[in-house]
Amino acid sequence: MLLVMGLIYLLLNTLFAGGILEVFASDDGRFTMRRFWAGCGAYFWRFFRLLLIFVIVLWRGLPGLFSISKLIDSSAKQAAAYGQSFINAGRRWPCLLLLFALVNMIFDYAKISTVVMGRRKMFREAISATRFGAAKLLSALTHCTG
Repeated sequence: MLLVMGLIYLLLNTLFAGGILEVFASDDGRFTMRRFWAGCGAYFWRFFRLLLIFVIVLWRGLPGLFSISKLIDSSAKQAAAYGQSFINAGRRWPCLLLLFALVNMIFDYAKISTVVMGRRKMFREAISATRFGAAKLLSALTHCTG
């Protein structure tokens, strides 16, 4: 049931994101049902392709996360003091959530760019958004540390 609810959420999010971004990107910024539903219909299939790319990226990243998880678990088994291994295991889920949020942010950039620039090549847009997100992430990190 949780999987079905997750799929319904992803599809509704994909549908409504086009309408919301269409309203925000309009010249006057006024909400009308006609503009909202037109945006939903105009961008649904593009955003659905982005969703498929998003799922593939996350699916490809899972083996790397599992290998890191196994490394943490193996170090926990060999640790002399259990406290440090418990702390390391507790870092796994925040890192996973941070990675998921980062990938989600990049695909949100791709959605915004798709609507604002009117582009149709979603794979190219995903790569462009990844470059943009990496550049902004690095600049944000340098501002935080410097």
